[in-house]
Amino acid sequence: MQRIIRIALVLALLVYPASALSEQSCSYISEDGVIVAVNSIDKVPEQLKLFASCRVVKKGQSSKKDGVKTSSSKEKRSKKIISNEEPKPPASNQSSTSKKRSPRADKVKLNKLERKRIIKTSLGKVNLRWEASVEKYIDRQPVKDITNSMRAAARVLGQPAFPSTLKNLNYDWRIVIMGEVPEEVDITVNGQGRCHPGWIRRGSDVYISLERIATNCGKKEKTEEETIRDFRETIVHEIGHAIEYKILGRNYRHSERWHREGFAMWFESRAANFLTGKGKNRSKIHSHAKKYWDNNWNPNDFKGSYQDYTRGYAMIAALADKLSVHKLQNSFKKTDSTFKGSRRRAKVAKKEVLQEGST
Repeated sequence: MQRIIRIALVLALLVYPASALSEQSCSYISEDGVIVAVNSIDKVPEQLKLFASCRVVKKGQSSKKDGVKTSSSKEKRSKKIISNEEPKPPASNQSSTSKKRSPRADKVKLNKLERKRIIKTSLGKVNLRWEASVEKYIDRQPVKDITNSMRAAARVLGQPAFPSTLKNLNYDWRIVIMGEVPEEVDITVNGQGRCHPGWIRRGSDVYISLERIATNCGKKEKTEEETIRDFRETIVHEIGHAIEYKILGRNYRHSERWHREGFAMWFESRAANFLTGKGKNRSKIHSHAKKYWDNNWNPNDFKGSYQDYTRGYAMIAALADKLSVHKLQNSFKKTDSTFKGSRRRAKVAKKEVLQEGST
């Protein structure tokens, strides 16, 4: 009798679909370092699927992976957190936003008359959208500036210091150029005192406020030439974030903000001489890094000031210029199994800067 029961159970398991007993659990790292959990690989953005981590879990069970716990919808509904405590400030390597997420750049609702253009570049196709009102700041449509910035970034990637895997980068870029920033777009950044005119999300969604660039966030009206220069440099800076994400892959989540902004500024400095028009060149950025370097500065206390950006740049430059990006990529893989790896690299980078005489 027991043998018959066992056979019946086996047959039931064979007949009953596995999907009814289990479901897929995937996690990936967004551009800003947030771990996102979804229940299917199909819900991972296309350009991030390469770095996603998936496994099969039983339905109703919670899975714990990469420090993030995902629970069934029933568990989530039943959990209510009630607290009278004051909210704690976010960690230095995290965004101070709650759970608000920006819509994709091609889905942002623009406030004024909208224009669109599809641009083919050596770094991939660009789905460009902008408000017609922003054209007054540069006296033309922004197509030329996007093309110029993409070309400059491609020339940097073509240099021997960069891994060959980056020379054929092909992203589906979504770029939106805005005047005022709509409320639906999350522009929260850590730190005070620095005007942030650009952001990147999901690896290739770029948001630019041309109004913020042209007015320095309402502090000073810039000339048309200055606006065009800063506009292009902002685009290249955001491309730099995407490049670092591509280099680090899953290890991107272990890099801290000094590292991300330092790398993007370092990449911007490499592209500066390729941007047409008068703008910052590499030597000028390097001189700023020397001017603002502080031997007592703690990289893990990155607050987002311009001085912090130049110090982050100095640390990345000390490593990348010495090791080359390819070797730097390998060092990331070896040291970034935990957040300790990022702090260890910060110590090494700071040591290199000090040895070079505060550069």
